[in-house]
Amino acid sequence: MHAIVGVFKMDPRLFARQRKELDERIVPLVRHQPGFVSATWSYERDAGRSYSLVVLDSESAARRFAAFVKEQSSRQNDAGVQLESIIVAEVLAEARK
Repeated sequence: MHAIVGVFKMDPRLFARQRKELDERIVPLVRHQPGFVSATWSYERDAGRSYSLVVLDSESAARRFAAFVKEQSSRQNDAGVQLESIIVAEVLAEARK
């Protein structure tokens, strides 16, 4: 498995719009990616940053999705979201309750 770790700068004035976009567009889009395993999004209000962790079943699926996110980053600016960094990394272990 491979994970895509994304860091996004968020305009806090547009948080309601960003949250709606996440719930209505991004989560369903990610869920339907080839090789999808799991995904988590988090938000650090004080820093105005969002962090995403998307796990896919193969490196090739992860690299394809990371390239898609980079291509779509200009669209995110409309909602006050700016891609700061995105990496693909191998998943070594996981823990769940």
